[in-house]
Amino acid sequence: MKLIVNGQPVEMPEHVATVQHVLAYFGLENRIVVVEVDAQILDMHHFADRIVDEGARIEIVHFVGGG
Repeated sequence: MKLIVNGQPVEMPEHVATVQHVLAYFGLENRIVVVEVDAQILDMHHFADRIVDEGARIEIVHFVGGG
């Protein structure tokens, strides 16, 4: 499946079906993130339920600490 993630085209494996799968693909499943799918910000409690469709535009913001 082809998605647009943070403005870049990405080819996802067939098993990727939800936002939670996308986060796991990028190694972000245990991080604090904000996710927007097709211009709609998602509540983190819906990541596992939100199906992503071919061509979906996903923005992922995660926080980095440091000084």
